[in-house]
Amino acid sequence: MGDQNTVPRRINNVEGAAGQFIVNSGPGVVERFGDLHDNLATRGKLFFIPTLGVNGVTGWTKVENAVTVNNEDERYLTLTVPDQLAAADGRAYLPTWGLIPNAGVSGRIRWAQELFWQFIIERRVAEATSPPLCYVQLKQGSLAGGLVAQGIGIRIGDDGANPHSADRKLYGESYGSGGSDEVVDLGTTLAHATEYTIGIHHKPGNWVMWYVNGALAGTQSDTDHVPIGFAGATTFYVVSADKAGTDPDAVTYFRVGKFLVWQGY
Repeated sequence: MGDQNTVPRRINNVEGAAGQFIVNSGPGVVERFGDLHDNLATRGKLFFIPTLGVNGVTGWTKVENAVTVNNEDERYLTLTVPDQLAAADGRAYLPTWGLIPNAGVSGRIRWAQELFWQFIIERRVAEATSPPLCYVQLKQGSLAGGLVAQGIGIRIGDDGANPHSADRKLYGESYGSGGSDEVVDLGTTLAHATEYTIGIHHKPGNWVMWYVNGALAGTQSDTDHVPIGFAGATTFYVVSADKAGTDPDAVTYFRVGKFLVWQGY
């Protein structure tokens, strides 16, 4: 143990001091963990978004059309999709008040600033046919379903060419200045009853990247589909499920939570 704490480490042939935590930030660069923290803190704000308000405590609003929405605790909310042949959808949404520290633009985000968003998703039932489409999004507007204005997020379900035919396939979704929504296949089919950590990195005017359990899974580099500019006052976190008239062969439980957001200044 003593050796682990006293032997200097090297990155790119640069030697750190004994006991120093160092990371690779480019050729010939050694940074201390404290320096990294200070740098991040001066460049933006980090937020944990609780879900308790989904039951009306504060903040969250829920809209239910056969699909029910509830929270388990301050970390998770669950959408329950019925096993029945009928149109049904449900959503919970939260305005982005306070995402950036300037009270003069409360309720908006800066699509012109870099953004990181992380959350947990889980599908608890292995449907054989007609699973509902589920979405987790940060977008302008609070309706269920795909993006129709600037935003980013993920979709669980088919790519739109043949909706509801694929069970638990995962896609990245983004809508940019080009005025259209586009999805990116993330090469992942969610195992049921398994948590996945999703990360979304938005670099305005450049790209949107999606990560699954820490690994890069997809990139959107067509700037027509990358949000840019100053978002309007109707920007929300939205979690939704949409049956679109299909009949799943089992009750579906869709769970999401542990929202963590960093927005640059």
